[in-house]
Amino acid sequence: MFFLQLLTSQPPRPVRSEATVSHLKVSAGDLVGFALTLPPNHSFLTKLCEMILPRLKQYQGLSVHSIGRTTAGFSLPPETNFFWPEIQLHKQKFEGTNFQLDVMLEFTDVHPLDLESKVSVLQSIGLPVAR
Repeated sequence: MFFLQLLTSQPPRPVRSEATVSHLKVSAGDLVGFALTLPPNHSFLTKLCEMILPRLKQYQGLSVHSIGRTTAGFSLPPETNFFWPEIQLHKQKFEGTNFQLDVMLEFTDVHPLDLESKVSVLQSIGLPVAR
């Protein structure tokens, strides 16, 4: 939670499991992550597109198949956590922690079936899209 607050300057809200999933050993009501909503002109996306993603050797761009009707999402591997300047300043607090950052972008003003509009929105904010 402190990690997300450092990156975004906003307090994240806890996300709890709605149902029991026995093969994942998750009970209803268990804490499964944290979520937050960023304002449109937040520096998080700028840092992500200009500083973090170019450092990933294996990153070829956001897959068109990961663009859904209303969302687009991708995950950053745990080794990218220390690429963020805010985390490097507090590196000793995060030593030995291993967590993954999942980014979900929601489309609110784009028609759900218009893939080209969604791709152009993602490219306009600096996210490379692999076809």
